[in-house]
Amino acid sequence: MKELHKCLSSLRTLQQEGTYRRKKYLEEKEFIQYCKSVKLDITEHNLKEFSKQNLIYSYCSQKDSNSNEKNYYARWQIFKIYELLNSSFESNIINFKPFFQTILDYMMIERLLYDEAFVVAKDETNSTIIEGENLEQLNKKIEEKSKKNYNEHSYKDWIKFIRKLVELYKNYLNIEKYLLAYEVKIFLTATVNLIINAKEKDFNQLCTDFDGTPSSLEQEEDGVTFRSGDLKRIYPDEMEMAIEQFRISFKNIANDTKIEELIEFLQSQNLEYIFLHIYDIEKIWFNREQHWERKLWAYMRSLVIGIEFYSKKISSCCYLGDVHLFLDFASTNTLNKPPKCIGLKRINNKKSISSHLGKDKIGNAESFEEYIEKLNLLIEASKKFDDPYKDEYFYHIFYLTRNFFAHNIKVDNQLIGSIFYYVYESLKKVLLEIYKKSLIKS
Repeated sequence: MKELHKCLSSLRTLQQEGTYRRKKYLEEKEFIQYCKSVKLDITEHNLKEFSKQNLIYSYCSQKDSNSNEKNYYARWQIFKIYELLNSSFESNIINFKPFFQTILDYMMIERLLYDEAFVVAKDETNSTIIEGENLEQLNKKIEEKSKKNYNEHSYKDWIKFIRKLVELYKNYLNIEKYLLAYEVKIFLTATVNLIINAKEKDFNQLCTDFDGTPSSLEQEEDGVTFRSGDLKRIYPDEMEMAIEQFRISFKNIANDTKIEELIEFLQSQNLEYIFLHIYDIEKIWFNREQHWERKLWAYMRSLVIGIEFYSKKISSCCYLGDVHLFLDFASTNTLNKPPKCIGLKRINNKKSISSHLGKDKIGNAESFEEYIEKLNLLIEASKKFDDPYKDEYFYHIFYLTRNFFAHNIKVDNQLIGSIFYYVYESLKKVLLEIYKKSLIKS
């Protein structure tokens, strides 16, 4: 895992520098430096020997002022270099040389077109934002270039090339060559974009053509091994993944029919960000990468604010000072007991849960310590079978968390664990209950 983080760090450095991205060919010393940036230990002597044996190709050979020959190499040849340095790894990538050349040409021109558009934006608006007519012209030029490059090969052969790149990408990942996998993905992304721009196919159509005959088993065609769904797994639709995770997450508090109704409702109200917040929280919770605790509570804060906005949008929820109004369906509610709907009429009233728990203003906390103290009171009370307010505590947990998170960014990591679970489950229950009550209202 440490090695992976080192690789990713190197990737970010290489990407930020953008040293080689505008060049179709690299001079010999540049190419060697490029090889070393992806952990390929090659010398100038090795490179010359490979060239003499026609194992790799040099381009645009020139003589410098001292009549020394200068050779240039294409970036994609690092994949062949790795193969030459590791005899046990065989990819036959050299057979796809014409496709790499086409993609390199497309990538270089696209980058130059963007640079040109940035210059125009800077001159006309003193900004680096490409918009308006400038953006239209840029898109038109890229489309024209895409069609020209695309027509150099048949669509069937383009699909074969994509399958080969996916095969190579997976093989590099399997042997933990993350930097090389990253470089393959650059070519793969450019190829996908070129075909979509030129062929006017959307990504889903391209994935269908990539898959061929649907099968859960590996397939082989024209010497290339692939599996249906591989391309989509490399470029997943995060919203689709988020909705599926939403279904799984809510199974413990709602039946399948109610979950599907809630999903459809959130989509109809343009509230899809709720799916993404749930997805991000659970992805961080289960994967636990570096600094996951900070990220977890950042996304939790987003979910709390998101649910608040959601309740306002569909429930006519509003604030009047310390009075928090949600939906109110019960006509006989008293101040002794909160209404069994979407929350409390007066959280701070002396006859409400605040007095029941022996704490003033149970819905507010000015410090982290006060937040934890009140949260523990609510959690412990919610576990008591005979507590008169048992079914209402998760609203209070939501309200307390909303108020604390709205005014505090830094959260102590001691919240990770069972406390986090109760807070998170309370937010999910509030989300579901608001939807149920909105049905009653309508």
